[in-house]
Amino acid sequence: MNPIMNLKQLQFAAHVAETHSFSRAAELSFATQPTISNAISQFEEELGGRLFNRTTRKVDLTPFGEYILPRITEVLQSRDELVKAAESYHNPTHKILRIGFSPLVDMQRLDQVLV
Repeated sequence: MNPIMNLKQLQFAAHVAETHSFSRAAELSFATQPTISNAISQFEEELGGRLFNRTTRKVDLTPFGEYILPRITEVLQSRDELVKAAESYHNPTHKILRIGFSPLVDMQRLDQVLV
């Protein structure tokens, strides 16, 4: 087993688990149902086991899927945290302002100006 999984596969699997439907997961993912099915099949092959029991009426997690889903969720949450951290770095809520002044400046006056 040499997994080359990607985040889309993880997201697709999470959406299928959430909706119990490949069609609804496709809607949530802004993808087509065949895209979801193919990605999940490839993902299952890479992981070495089926994540979902599929019938014509519903889709449920297999025991392996129940075991793996929390880990998929963790990875997706970590991705969200990574994106937020990068955004926070580039757009901080607090910015530092450094002011230089001459030692000849009266500190009492400077305090009045800054307050």
